[in-house]
Amino acid sequence: MKRCGITWLLVVLFASLGACKGPSKSSSKSKPSRSSAKPTAAVRKIAPKILWRTPYKGRLRTLALVGDVLVVTSRSRGDRSSARRLAGLSSSTGKLLWEKVTRVRLYERSVAWSVAVAQVGGVLAVAKTAHRVEGIDPQSGTRKWEVRATGGVVSAGASFAVASLDEVKLLGPTDGAEVLRLSLGDPRSGAPGNGLMDRLKPGTMLHSHHGGLLLTRRHGGALQSLDSKTLMKRWQFHDSGALPTRPDRHAVGRTSVLVPVLQPSRENRSSIMAWRPFGQGGQPLWTASVPGRVSRRLTFVTKTHVVGISRSRTKQSLVWRVDRKTGALVDARAVPMPHFCFVGAQTLICKRREGVSAHALDTLKRRWRFPQPRGRNIRSMRYSDGFVVLEVGRQLVVKRVTDGRQIFSVKRRLGEHDFRVVRLLGVSGGRLLVAVRHLEETAWGDRLILLGLSLTDGSVGLNKRLGRYPKQGAPVWPGAPEKLPGTLPVILVRAGNGHPDRVVSVFGKSFQVLDAKTGRSLFARGIPPQTDREVRLLRRDGGFAVYRRGNGLFGVNLAGNRLAWRASLWKTSLHRAFGHGAFVKGPKERLELRPKMAPEPARRGLATLNREKCKLRFAEPGRWFCQTSKKLLVVNPITGAVIARLDRAHNVFRDKDLVLATHASSRKTARPDAWVALDLRTGKPRWRVEASSDRAQASALPPPFDRDHPDPARWTWAGLGLFGVTSADGRCIHAVHEATGKVAFKTCFGALDGPPLVLGKKLLVAARPTPPSGGKTPAEQRLYLLDPATGQAKQIFDPGSGQRIVLGSAAVRAGILYATVRPTKGITTRNQVLALRLYAKQ
Repeated sequence: MKRCGITWLLVVLFASLGACKGPSKSSSKSKPSRSSAKPTAAVRKIAPKILWRTPYKGRLRTLALVGDVLVVTSRSRGDRSSARRLAGLSSSTGKLLWEKVTRVRLYERSVAWSVAVAQVGGVLAVAKTAHRVEGIDPQSGTRKWEVRATGGVVSAGASFAVASLDEVKLLGPTDGAEVLRLSLGDPRSGAPGNGLMDRLKPGTMLHSHHGGLLLTRRHGGALQSLDSKTLMKRWQFHDSGALPTRPDRHAVGRTSVLVPVLQPSRENRSSIMAWRPFGQGGQPLWTASVPGRVSRRLTFVTKTHVVGISRSRTKQSLVWRVDRKTGALVDARAVPMPHFCFVGAQTLICKRREGVSAHALDTLKRRWRFPQPRGRNIRSMRYSDGFVVLEVGRQLVVKRVTDGRQIFSVKRRLGEHDFRVVRLLGVSGGRLLVAVRHLEETAWGDRLILLGLSLTDGSVGLNKRLGRYPKQGAPVWPGAPEKLPGTLPVILVRAGNGHPDRVVSVFGKSFQVLDAKTGRSLFARGIPPQTDREVRLLRRDGGFAVYRRGNGLFGVNLAGNRLAWRASLWKTSLHRAFGHGAFVKGPKERLELRPKMAPEPARRGLATLNREKCKLRFAEPGRWFCQTSKKLLVVNPITGAVIARLDRAHNVFRDKDLVLATHASSRKTARPDAWVALDLRTGKPRWRVEASSDRAQASALPPPFDRDHPDPARWTWAGLGLFGVTSADGRCIHAVHEATGKVAFKTCFGALDGPPLVLGKKLLVAARPTPPSGGKTPAEQRLYLLDPATGQAKQIFDPGSGQRIVLGSAAVRAGILYATVRPTKGITTRNQVLALRLYAKQ
């Protein structure tokens, strides 16, 4: 009876539980039977199976999967810069459909995923060598169109986007016709405004994301986003003080872009000290610190600033401005390397490979630009009296400095022979005076001719032969020094003291003074024929000039057209000539100051400085700058007392009403490298991670890349809401969450063989496992499936002994992996194309 009661109680209890569950049998607590459970992607069985293998000649890498055609590239052994073949394979059978000989550009050496390729509307566009982009029909391999581009190609909505130096273009997919073009100098593109940073560095590639294009500006120092339809500026990001980094290191995610920021580990800087001229004290007016190494030739003083162009440790050109009253650094920006620069009419004129550009010296805003004509070189550039004279091919082009207006352009020819400009003398009587070298191609040398070109039409109004140009001599190049070895160049003497403009010429044994208007000789005199010594102008003041040849000095009265005096130095040599006198170097490094324009150089001067190994760098009536091996001494020239001891200077010079001394210095920076995540819509930083270079310290992300020699095998990747980068040794994957920058996981292997691929909600990684304890060489490559939530890796496929899958350029579709297989030993050009099904059929 008791047993029956218990049984009845259990039956009632189970019935009541079933009634409570009711219709909620599909809730999370219910457990459906095995027969009714449906397979999902999360529980699909991993059973890799090779569908087909196709061998092909050369080193292979997968390019794109378009429809049912798999396009691959192939290159020969030793050809590291480009691939020589394109081929199309059937994605279902692996059969070769077509192949063509071409040269596809690889933008990063030895990296499989660096080929610039895009597809829009069934058309495949690939970047080729010689800065070309070609549109290809993937079904037949025939070429549809070809355009010129220097930075690869990306897809931008329904168009292709290409970059060509200072322009970004949108192209139609079917015919490659230009849809839209925008110059990077256009303010609508977000140009910085000074015109110095409008061009892209050759090889700088575009990157596309949803609704926009990414490109680097300022030679890698700034990242900019353009609208993919209108090419208008969306935003621009530049980290203050950061070095320009490699342009292709950032990773684009769903809502953010990860940008590496590299600070200099040891920054080259220069200190500039400024004094007022003719001061008695040795204390500077101010001291400024500017980036890079300062050059005297490229340092200029304006009404409000001291402006200069320097070189950084990374061999980059920087333009900087310093307030001339306080010495405060106003700004410093990266600029393309100029070949030659000079200043005239408050304008900085620079010659570069692409042409000539003129900028306002105080604001650095571009005033005008003269691009180099196609097929012609700009041989030289010179300035005088507000005019720029350019030798463009066989033309002589004269432009006005202030507005860039062309005055005239004439053929660079006299009679049957061309000429080269030796020196631009200036303007006199409505003519531009130019000393030219007439290229007669004779055995005894060319002629030196004085030309007077009319400023209205460029006609020759003055043609005066000055002498025979020596055959042995230094070539003339843009920015050549004022003197020519073995001769003294022609010198223009301005109007003043009641006499007209004169041209003074010293050649060989002849010294002559010419009328600048008519070319008539006013005075001619023979001088000592020391042909092994060059003739130099020591000083010109009004109508009086002093020249030197060897140890001989002679003064010329230009107002009276006569030789005033001649003298010779005995047991001494002329050390240097300054504005108020000449310094004579005697025994024991003794420096003596001679009075201004002294007719008798043996007469004692103001003071004598007896200091061994002390080289005079600059002098004024109230102070001398004498440099030893370690210090720069400021000396009183009357008493010889040392006023101040400064750091060793590279240059001491005077520009207008400031005396400047430049000192090179190096200092360590405390700011480490960093990774910055930017919002793709606004460009504003979302989070920042400082990446310490010290391996002992914990860091969410490793340094962006090696400072001196970036390793191409290291990569930056984005996917599944994560940012991933490799470690410094190329073994570990560091992953952080895209939204917050918090650490997601860190997984290490023996060696990584490229970035991962997204396979469903997992990551497919090609890596070599860690060798057993005591082993140094990593084992053979394996394929791993990595869980992005935990970082746990599971081995799923073994390519085989001596085989390595190039996963970085592979493609995945419907659970099938299309990749190339490369042997690790033997002949490395015997590659195969592989189709691998990763999941078992359900």
